[in-house]
Amino acid sequence: MKVLSLVSKTPKIIPLHLEIIKTQETYVSGVLTISTSKGIEIIQINSIIYLKSDSNYTYIFLESGRSILVSKTLKNYELLLKNSFIRVHNSYLVNPDYIQGFLKKTNHLLLCNHLEIPVSRSKKLNVKNLFKKSNRN
Repeated sequence: MKVLSLVSKTPKIIPLHLEIIKTQETYVSGVLTISTSKGIEIIQINSIIYLKSDSNYTYIFLESGRSILVSKTLKNYELLLKNSFIRVHNSYLVNPDYIQGFLKKTNHLLLCNHLEIPVSRSKKLNVKNLFKKSNRN
């Protein structure tokens, strides 16, 4: 009887363990490993142009023109990529390497693919500091 009760409980433990492994994202030496609905993908950090929040999901937009939908919040990626990306809006995290300029009239960043990303008033100082830092180099 005890053996049967252990066997019936085992399937409940294994899927939970697999789910924990499946949802972990890692950032190691210029590479981001993410879990998508299709499986695990390895992405070069320098190929990411920007990330956009969509509630509890995040779209990752790549240099190739491809976008990936991930079931993690933008905040999760902000913490993971804090040294490589800048938060310019509640909904956007941008790779500074792809910024071409700032449009004062509309408070938007101009990216290399001619896309305009809004900059919130609260994050505008971060963007200005980024431009000042790049002018010093």
